[in-house]
Amino acid sequence: MIPEAPKTSASVEPGEPAAGAAAVPVWLILVMGLLLFWGMVYFDVYGGWFNPEVFEPFTSYAQVSSSQPYDPEAAFSALGESTFNKSCALCHQASGLGKEGQFPPLAGSDWLLAPGPNRIGRIVLNGLSGPIRVQAANGIVSLNATMAPLGGTYSDEEVAAALTYARRQWGNNASKITPDQIKTIRAAIAGHRAPFTPDELLAIPAQ
Repeated sequence: MIPEAPKTSASVEPGEPAAGAAAVPVWLILVMGLLLFWGMVYFDVYGGWFNPEVFEPFTSYAQVSSSQPYDPEAAFSALGESTFNKSCALCHQASGLGKEGQFPPLAGSDWLLAPGPNRIGRIVLNGLSGPIRVQAANGIVSLNATMAPLGGTYSDEEVAAALTYARRQWGNNASKITPDQIKTIRAAIAGHRAPFTPDELLAIPAQ
């Protein structure tokens, strides 16, 4: 009888891993619950809610807001920024540089920065169609422009605020345009239904 050779560690195959179901320890569930509760309390305390100790004697944000002095210029500026971002920034860009070959720049634009709103106001109210040459901060731009009329969408105050906002952005430094100026232009062009051409606008004084 031949004796059996001793087994070495290399010849022993490890057992195959087996999958099974095991209950989650109760202590782990309790810890997770406590952590969740602590996170909710922390967020409630430090999450930026109204704190009467900070805003005493006010008891709500509405009371704090109503107690602030009204600044008409700040409100006009905020309206201009909001109106510009809603309709103008899509084409002329938040940078004021426009889109090459499509929409002219507003940064340094001689049309926008004219002494008055006679031309630019008509463009915004009735739209623009035709080849235009713009002297801007990034040089002379020539393109065949098309702009939709916005006079039926925005009030005189909104148009004036948006134009004033643009006349004071990207290094621009021009005078304020008032709602009364836009109202006057709107009345003057009541019978002009089509978009203006650049040639028509150039025949109007830049005031």
